[in-house]
Amino acid sequence: TLNELQMLENNAVASLAEVDNHKPDYLNAIGERTAAFEPLDKLVTRVLRVAETLDLNETALKALKELVRRIHGTRAVPKKTTTNSNDPNTDPANEHKYVSVSERSFTQRIEHFAQIIALLRAEPKYAPYEQDLTCNALELFHNKMVTTNQAAEIASYPLGTARNHRNQILYADTTGLVDVAHDVKKYVRGALGQDSNEYKMIQKLEFKKTKV
Repeated sequence: TLNELQMLENNAVASLAEVDNHKPDYLNAIGERTAAFEPLDKLVTRVLRVAETLDLNETALKALKELVRRIHGTRAVPKKTTTNSNDPNTDPANEHKYVSVSERSFTQRIEHFAQIIALLRAEPKYAPYEQDLTCNALELFHNKMVTTNQAAEIASYPLGTARNHRNQILYADTTGLVDVAHDVKKYVRGALGQDSNEYKMIQKLEFKKTKV
């Protein structure tokens, strides 16, 4: 009925507004986390360069290098690439060389950095003059990473819930707005004919299931 169609439209509009209302907090939290993590790669590289001058034991230095490699997301052994231009699957442009998406996740980078700090704490020779490379400074940096990552995760929950609610209203099988709109177009075509003015007015209206 027309009343039910109007109610479905109202619910759809409200669900879109709900998503938009949660986006600012989420985007702000993501931005703060990105800013907090941005110096990490260069920071751990500097830590490693200092450690390499301190005559640390070989096992500790090897472990440090491995943790830095994981934070950078590089492969222990660089992946070989091929220049076969006839095969798009082997095109170097499509190769994700040196990058491990899983190891570059925020949680894992936090864990790897915590292990670096623990390793350096156990090395009496590690006492850099630069204040931002001291273990205390590194721990402060680590705490900021943890805090901003938690804030981003917390902000993602209401946005995710709102998106799921919106998708259900718009895209649910049979009862979602998209399927209902398709049925309405079919109904008008069947009831009034494809040459009717009413059907011509709605014929080109598109409704697609696109989850964002």
